[in-house]
Amino acid sequence: DEISMRVITAVGKVLSLTVERTLVAFGEYFVHWLADMGHMRMLDAMGPRLEDVLRNVNNLHLALARTYRDAEFPSFRVDGSLDGGDMVLSYVSLRGEELASFAEGILSAVAKHKTGHSVEFARCSPRAGFNVSWTVMMAPEQTAGQQREPVVRSEREQRAASMWHSALVMSCCCGGGGGGGGGG
Repeated sequence: DEISMRVITAVGKVLSLTVERTLVAFGEYFVHWLADMGHMRMLDAMGPRLEDVLRNVNNLHLALARTYRDAEFPSFRVDGSLDGGDMVLSYVSLRGEELASFAEGILSAVAKHKTGHSVEFARCSPRAGFNVSWTVMMAPEQTAGQQREPVVRSEREQRAASMWHSALVMSCCCGGGGGGGGGG
């Protein structure tokens, strides 16, 4: 973490950005990198709407933790909904709020991918037990009612997303053994 933060700070200085804005930009870039590497099916498998993805991030982190055993993934909690206009997203990490801006950048880019529109994150009082909470809103030029329909996928893409989703659910909820019941 210390080396990563030194690099982030140095990049920010070169680009005349604050550490927080550099982390947001790095988070946005990370999503573009995932897309370039062909990993956006993971996001598509997490649900058709941005809210579905946000509510499934912890499941994705559980699945990734099976491969990246030394990683320390944050956890999220979603309260409310974008449709109701009062969604609150809360973040907790063993690192404290140090990388919350990185998560904000990732989630902002994911929102753009899922909806074709921007969302705004406004920090608010953290929920109990969380490091950071944001009120999440559609950007002013849009409302939830103007949200674009989810991207239409080919039958092949839908099958692939469905299989990925099934594998994710099996690994997260069934102990990875493919059997029923039990979970993590």
